[in-house]
Amino acid sequence: MINQEVIVNQQLQERIHYDNPDFPLARFIDEMDYFVDGEFLCHWHPEFELAIILKGGIEYQVDQQVFRLHQGEGIFITSRALHSARQLIPGSIIFNIEFPASLFHTIGTSFLYQNYFNPSSLKKMGNWKILPENEEGSEILERLMHIHRSDPDKYAYELLCMEDILHIWRNLLVLLHRSFPVPTDNDEFIREHRMRKMVSYIQSHFEQPLTIDDIAGAASISRSECFRCFSGFCQVSPIEYLNRYRLQNAAQKLSGSTASISDISFQCGFSSISYFGKAFRKMYGLSPSEYRQKKKNAVSTSLNA
Repeated sequence: MINQEVIVNQQLQERIHYDNPDFPLARFIDEMDYFVDGEFLCHWHPEFELAIILKGGIEYQVDQQVFRLHQGEGIFITSRALHSARQLIPGSIIFNIEFPASLFHTIGTSFLYQNYFNPSSLKKMGNWKILPENEEGSEILERLMHIHRSDPDKYAYELLCMEDILHIWRNLLVLLHRSFPVPTDNDEFIREHRMRKMVSYIQSHFEQPLTIDDIAGAASISRSECFRCFSGFCQVSPIEYLNRYRLQNAAQKLSGSTASISDISFQCGFSSISYFGKAFRKMYGLSPSEYRQKKKNAVSTSLNA
């Protein structure tokens, strides 16, 4: 399945679609050129995620960690971690799988589940870059590619996937155990919870005039703590995040609707169409009308190909 956008609810949770709900494994190919500005903003999901870069380079921001990955490298993102990604090279492509801990419920005993598959335990183990230079990392990446090449219509496809996932999981746990990660500080969990509240507030109210006090108030914290959270998780200020989110929404509306540019400007929280035009050009290198025409031409070319 080729994924062209990340759809989240007001709590920033992405809803994962499974072709077969009785076998909750989702496979996606993210062609980053299709995403607005080649990136997807901060979101989370209760599923575990494993990804491998098929082409180009990707920078992931996971909680307060930054990972730069290139072709052939991968990443493990644990359950409920806030994460975003942007392409470092145009045309970058990611293959990823996502699955809940419930996929393992019928395997073995409660002892196996609690020790090897329990998401509350694995949350403390963090998120990890997977490299092909070591034995475990190499096997994880090879198994991911095997899932990528697998045919869902093939007989016993689900068994083939489970075989690969269990091999991946065993090697992943060996990698994590060997690294002896420092347990996550409780302050980080608190800050992550605050961040979810503030970003959720922005995404629910971005059409309205917003101030730093409004955003900080959504998490009942001070202005200075608000700045620290955004700096740690998004590497931008709260207002920079707000403007970026508004501009990304405007870009989606320009390419996906026939609304006037002035209407889109006001729908996305800009009180001045002149300021909107300047901010849009600064971010995308094109005026709103030029951007709309470029996307329209791209669609026409794709349909005629």
